[in-house]
Amino acid sequence: MTNPLASPANYPEMLNKISIWTFVSSFALTLVVGAACPAAAHALGKYHVRIDVYGGIAVPLMYIVPPVVISVVFRIVRLHDKISDRFAIRQNFDVFHILLPLAGTVGYALDLDRLEVLKKERRQLMNKTFYRYASSTEPKIQRHLITRALDNWSWYWILIEFLVIGTFAFFFLLLCGAYHAAAWLGAALLLLTPLGIFGGRFCVRAADAEVREILANADRCREIKAVFDALYRPG
Repeated sequence: MTNPLASPANYPEMLNKISIWTFVSSFALTLVVGAACPAAAHALGKYHVRIDVYGGIAVPLMYIVPPVVISVVFRIVRLHDKISDRFAIRQNFDVFHILLPLAGTVGYALDLDRLEVLKKERRQLMNKTFYRYASSTEPKIQRHLITRALDNWSWYWILIEFLVIGTFAFFFLLLCGAYHAAAWLGAALLLLTPLGIFGGRFCVRAADAEVREILANADRCREIKAVFDALYRPG
């Protein structure tokens, strides 16, 4: 995927899209820090590198290094996954917006004990009942539904990673005494935070469409029921 605005067709493309926008966000925030903090501007202004664009321009190398390092590190550690695990974002999403509707439709009304089993076996169940049909590599449902879900998740994680980077930049500006810039950045972060909290609703809508498509086929319903039968079989 070369276009950072394009919808990713698979999980690796989604990770690449997140990484590209993390670089863009980091570069933009580095420019803000350089413009607002004289000490940072002095450090960042060193080591110009010539880039051949329309005759060549000189860009301070240190304005590029931090965004590259941040985007590479975030890509390697998959920061959004760490955040998801810390706040149980994907766990709650998978359980309440995918597995529960699948189980309920095939005849399983889950009590608290069964719900705990569902949470414990979440990853295995997702592979057997959801990704079996909604995989980006071998889809059994309409591909555009999968692409839309990947796109929604990519923008959601891009926003989450921006909020993380922006928060560090905010405190750095405060330490530099750049209170005016910090105030503007803080206001922007406050405005974007609700999207980070409630923006997952777009992912819910995409998942609903995928689940409905999966359950529209009687054979798939029987296969899914067999998975839950095996999970909840007495003994």
